[in-house]
Amino acid sequence: MAQTAAILPRDEGPTASRLKAWIACHWLLFVNSVSATFAILPLLAPFLAAHGENGIARWIYYVFSLICHQRIDRSFVIFHEKMACCERCAAIYTGMFLLGLLYAVLRTRIRQLPFWIFMLLTVPIALDGFTQEFGLRESNWELRVVTGVLFALGFTWLLFPRMEVGFARIRAELERRHHPARTGQA
Repeated sequence: MAQTAAILPRDEGPTASRLKAWIACHWLLFVNSVSATFAILPLLAPFLAAHGENGIARWIYYVFSLICHQRIDRSFVIFHEKMACCERCAAIYTGMFLLGLLYAVLRTRIRQLPFWIFMLLTVPIALDGFTQEFGLRESNWELRVVTGVLFALGFTWLLFPRMEVGFARIRAELERRHHPARTGQA
């Protein structure tokens, strides 16, 4: 528990303590909300552009241009407009969101993914992406989606159970600190 004690300094105020407790209890809600935002905004941008809301759409396209190439030949087109991210990124974001929801239901039954399996799940995206980038072959939307989902599966399965363990340690430390009678440390 020495690692947990380093994360939680003793001289915090009640507001910081409550915030840490809330985050430790609701981290998955936060992560899934962020994932939902990343999954929905690329779909929202073409909808808004097609309906004359170009200012908001441009802002979404700009934000996603910072993390995705947005090439038209590698992006889904909806409402006669390209999405704000490529097919592979859309698969990663949507996959992470859906897998995060699945994790919320199955979290007590999912064990941590060994790192070597995560690495295996990243091989397809690396092969597809690099062989395409170096002009050895041209990928298609099906491969981009499958490799993106496999990456999302590996990433989610690798991190979420580990985050669950880490936040459980924080919750236990907060419980010991604020309710010592309940933990037998009174």
